[in-house]
Amino acid sequence: MSCFDYYQASVSASPDHVIPALLEHYPHASVDHEKPTNGYERAAVIHRGDNKLCRIQWGGNTGQDTQIRGTGQNAPECSEAIRFLWPRHRLQRADVAEDYSEPGVWETMSEYGLYLAEQFALKIDQRGDWNRNDSMLKGRTLYVGSRQSLAYLRIYEKGKEKAVRSGGDIIDPDHVRAEAEIKPQNKEQGYRLATLEPRDYWRCSPWLNQYSTILFQSNMERIRLLNVTKHSNDDLAFAYMLKQYGAVMARQIAANGEGYVMDRIRESVRGKLRD
Repeated sequence: MSCFDYYQASVSASPDHVIPALLEHYPHASVDHEKPTNGYERAAVIHRGDNKLCRIQWGGNTGQDTQIRGTGQNAPECSEAIRFLWPRHRLQRADVAEDYSEPGVWETMSEYGLYLAEQFALKIDQRGDWNRNDSMLKGRTLYVGSRQSLAYLRIYEKGKEKAVRSGGDIIDPDHVRAEAEIKPQNKEQGYRLATLEPRDYWRCSPWLNQYSTILFQSNMERIRLLNVTKHSNDDLAFAYMLKQYGAVMARQIAANGEGYVMDRIRESVRGKLRD
């Protein structure tokens, strides 16, 4: 069953409202200030002892909204709190995880990830001892896609990772996790994604939706989001030029004809190409 492993969102409320609301949601919790990151001016953490339930940031050059983030085992409850207290909020990032444990599941999940990377021309990265079939039992990880794009996939041997982190024995060597990292590419996507259930996040990208067929053993209809068009610096400069001098060009066309204006532009461009 898909669940959030990371949930970060922006809400339209001041920290003076956000922090008390979250403290009421988390009984017996405390709040302490922390060092802010990512351009924020202030930060606080709500915790019970050493357990950081969620982190809040605000101020600086980031606008008037307040950012809230929950990670790891605290991500599901943090997402529930945000969705209950601020139903309309903008998702900044969400990680959704699916866990499996059976012999051969690592080979199935990693091989299909590599297949889709080839089919969709996706970037891949690999960590761990792949050449010797993880003979040291430290765990392997496959990364598919780009972290700057809408969808990014991690497939890793979770059972081995837990043992390495704890310094204990490997309890479940067949425990494998597929984790999709979703980052909205514009505000419209952020608001839309903030309304979806965890399992639906696997449907938001064509290749990720295809990968989900081995996770759920079924074909799910893809969720299509509004796309964002990224313009180059020259595109932006050209648009600014048209906005700034469009009226001048219109007057020249009215006075001398469109052919005159186009000839002048061609003459200028040829001169630049010769320089």
